[in-house]
Amino acid sequence: MLNYRDPLFSVILFLSLIVFTILVTNFIGSLREKNRVKHLKNFIDKFDFLDDKEVKSIFSENISTNAMILLAIAFEKEGNYEKSLNIYLAILNNMNKNERFTILQNMADVYLKAGFLQKSREAILEILRSKPRDLKALKTLLVVDDKLKNFDEMENIIEIFDELNENIEKEKAYISFQKAIFKNDKERVRELLKEYPILKRDFVTYFIYLHQKEV
Repeated sequence: MLNYRDPLFSVILFLSLIVFTILVTNFIGSLREKNRVKHLKNFIDKFDFLDDKEVKSIFSENISTNAMILLAIAFEKEGNYEKSLNIYLAILNNMNKNERFTILQNMADVYLKAGFLQKSREAILEILRSKPRDLKALKTLLVVDDKLKNFDEMENIIEIFDELNENIEKEKAYISFQKAIFKNDKERVRELLKEYPILKRDFVTYFIYLHQKEV
């Protein structure tokens, strides 16, 4: 019978702890992956897959996934965003985790070009759920939130860039300027021009627009 002072007991205990840690880690990883798959399915279900006969016929021809992505990009370049998005939505479920991020970024870019800002935002947020510091996704989200006038959200993104030691002085100035314009705070706009000379062009554009509006 092993005694707790026996060196063999310590070795067995140590190995048992390693095995237990591995099992727990694998279990947690499995749960996370199941949650990711479930969340991805819910994400896909939010979007309409249009009854597109041409896209369906492409899938029936057993074309490789890489070829499908190139085809989606080609449709996007032609301005046929509907077909491009349909292809991305159809292949999204069959991609591995890293490839999904690329597809989601592509989808966000297409939705942004097509003017579907909220859908573009949802695609980016899906990336950031798993990769909260993805610079490309954060920059796209900044553009989308600018168009949606989500200034508070933009400031949150700027804080993340600060944490990542990214140079975002211009973006900070721009957000403050846009907030002042949105509130029609002319005095604050002038103050910002003194503080940030890089805003000169935006300042001139704003006051030309203001003058035209008052005429």
